[in-house]
Amino acid sequence: MRIFLKYVLKSMFEKKARFFLLLIAILLSTGLFVGSMGAVDSAIDSIAKPQLEQLENKEVYISSKNGDIAFNLDGINKEGIKDLVPEMNYNAIYDTDEMQSIKLTGIENEYINIDSLIEGKDLKNFKNEKCIISKRVSDKFNLKLGDKLNIVLKGEKVKLEVAAISSNEGAFYMDTKDNFEVIVPYKYLSDKLNQPGKYNSVFASKTEATIKDTVEKFNDANSKFVAKELYDEEAIKSQSSQLNSMLYMMLAIVVFMSSIIIYSSFKLTVTERMPVIGTFLSQGATRGVIRRILYLESICYGVIGGIIGDALGVGILYAINYFISPLKDYGIVEKPNINPMYLAAGLAFSLILSILSAIIPIIKTNKLQVKEVILNTSNNSEQIGIGKFIIGCILLAAVIAINSIKSKWVLNISPILIIFATAAVMLIFPKIIDFISRNIFKRVKDVFSINALSLNNMRTSKVLLGNVNLLIIAIISIVIINSLSVSIKNVVSEAYEKTKYDLEISVPEDGIGNTKEEIENILKKQSGVKGDSIQQQCYANGKIDDNNFTVIGMEPDKYLDYDKYVAWDKKEYADIYNEFKNGALNGVILSEKVAEKSKLKAGDTFKMQLRNDTKEYKVVGVIDGKLYYNGVFILINFNGLPKEYITGAPVELFVNTSKDPAKVKEDINKSIKQLGGNVLTFEETRDKNIEANKQLMDILSIFSFMAVVIGAFGVLNNIGISFIQRKKDLAVLSSVGMSKFQRAKMLLIESILTVVWSIIIVIPFSYLAISITTKITKLIGFDMEVYFNISFVPIAFGVSLLLVLVATIPVLFKSKKLSIIEELKYE
Repeated sequence: MRIFLKYVLKSMFEKKARFFLLLIAILLSTGLFVGSMGAVDSAIDSIAKPQLEQLENKEVYISSKNGDIAFNLDGINKEGIKDLVPEMNYNAIYDTDEMQSIKLTGIENEYINIDSLIEGKDLKNFKNEKCIISKRVSDKFNLKLGDKLNIVLKGEKVKLEVAAISSNEGAFYMDTKDNFEVIVPYKYLSDKLNQPGKYNSVFASKTEATIKDTVEKFNDANSKFVAKELYDEEAIKSQSSQLNSMLYMMLAIVVFMSSIIIYSSFKLTVTERMPVIGTFLSQGATRGVIRRILYLESICYGVIGGIIGDALGVGILYAINYFISPLKDYGIVEKPNINPMYLAAGLAFSLILSILSAIIPIIKTNKLQVKEVILNTSNNSEQIGIGKFIIGCILLAAVIAINSIKSKWVLNISPILIIFATAAVMLIFPKIIDFISRNIFKRVKDVFSINALSLNNMRTSKVLLGNVNLLIIAIISIVIINSLSVSIKNVVSEAYEKTKYDLEISVPEDGIGNTKEEIENILKKQSGVKGDSIQQQCYANGKIDDNNFTVIGMEPDKYLDYDKYVAWDKKEYADIYNEFKNGALNGVILSEKVAEKSKLKAGDTFKMQLRNDTKEYKVVGVIDGKLYYNGVFILINFNGLPKEYITGAPVELFVNTSKDPAKVKEDINKSIKQLGGNVLTFEETRDKNIEANKQLMDILSIFSFMAVVIGAFGVLNNIGISFIQRKKDLAVLSSVGMSKFQRAKMLLIESILTVVWSIIIVIPFSYLAISITTKITKLIGFDMEVYFNISFVPIAFGVSLLLVLVATIPVLFKSKKLSIIEELKYE
């Protein structure tokens, strides 16, 4: 075995280009596999870490059971919790030209982490208009101990003296130049807000083995307070599911491409080693020994590719973690938690991929005849049979028929449909090329002999047809991703174009003052604002059984002026809305996805938890939500929300203007920011959402172009196989008068025809593939129509042609060195 291993390793490193080609194919697949598995964990860590860090790693959030935003702690039973930290939080504005938002945290001295303070550790005089800021804010705004921090608190200008500076951790972990935290004495803030002895944020650590046990123990012991986990892991997983689904979709494409490359590479390996294999066989080696040597080589590739692929997967996780890290602009990116099981699974995946992809060329060595192997006289051109063509036509017709059915089960099998459709095309196109090329060849062979010969070679060489295979998959991949990207951009734009408003005003959480009323008064007094258009929407997290859904509290009398996206003009939907508008406050409208997941239908009653409140609601109707909140939402009358939402939860106000919205924003921006609000024009909100979706599409585009590069490498490999297999034929042509220039021309035309045939096949196939992709996107949460962006095809053609021509250059150099005598010496 040691001798075989030594021979295998030497053989692997002899062909460095192929060695790196195989490694790239295996490690890309393995890396993407590991990255896809760990993406959700990275998302959870990225969202949970800042929350835990800001709250000194407290795990439990405590609130008043009756829904009061501000409450005292009289009568609290600390069963199940420890290290309780009560706070009074309020939004204010840093009084500068930029009007940064700040969060004031009123806290007693005993709860301040002295160890994190860099300057001003003595807090004996921390009272009245004193504050603590972070080192990041201190550096950004050049604030030192004793300097004044000018803020606007409830419309009043206040000067806070910097009494201490903290490291950028704990409560200050999430500080940015646009939004940061300032700690002030609790008594000062509670007196300012006229809420002495009350708190609106209370956190604690767990005493039990799990947070769930802690929450249950505390809630059983308290009737006035309720505890819950700081963050919902299942909700975060749901938010990350679309990215993860997309990554797995790209993984399937890359794995498919890699499998073909590994297959073709081992086919080339077997082809090149025919003389060595012949020598082994002539000296008594069995075919079993030959197979074991080749399997050993595939295992070596799998191990090396798996190790490097695991490293790449870790890199992908770091990249994902970077992109979703909220403080990456400040150089703060937490290390992702790498699960060793993912690395073990990645190595196993790499081995399986390498062995399974190489198994067919290895098994085919059983059919080799010793004489043909030694003399290298095996025939590699095959007649294109009709059987595969018929099977492909039947399979394609079945896919088209099933795809035309509008049913949920068709959505569920859509990933399988795209695989079958691709397989059908792979079976059909060789016979199409054969038929067309044969007829063209007969007509032009006497006029354009070299061109005709290239055309004929395309139909008779399985290796050249394999190149078409690779390019079809690569091109269709980037066409699908590009079409998906363009469609998402258009759909998001359309969705926003059909929401009729000019300005969106975010009102912060405020259960203490009257911020919402004050902002509404500002809007009503502004001459450019249409006062009767002001409407509010509140967004809550509704829990039905174990499922979390977005609940939109809105004003039924005004909502239809805003939402022109959902087809409310349909009679069925209009009837539902009228019943909802005129019915009881506990009536709700569900989107189809919510109804399906919660197994509810019109007329059903169900219990839903909104924060600390659990009530019974009735389903008035079910609608198609399309892409509005990803099609997962519940509409409820604003006044039907629990008290804590109506009095203190964050609210969005939507208004229309009679003047230029940007000018109106400029006029009201400062006044509203002083109250902690934020103003955005319709265009700003739309562009921000388009940009957010663009980032996802950019990630997918990287993988799609990666598929093209992999395909180009595969074509390079196949062109090499084709040249080796056809050296004798090329020598015969040269012996009867073909010049080196004509030979090079023939090889170049074959490469060009590879791309041309690929594009000819891709264009009609794309319409079917895009139709199935629409179903796949709906399956993973994007309820939208994907349209074939045919204008992208010329770009795909140009890129593919360039890559293939570059891949042909090494073969042209080998062609120059072709020896007629060497190739024909046994003839």
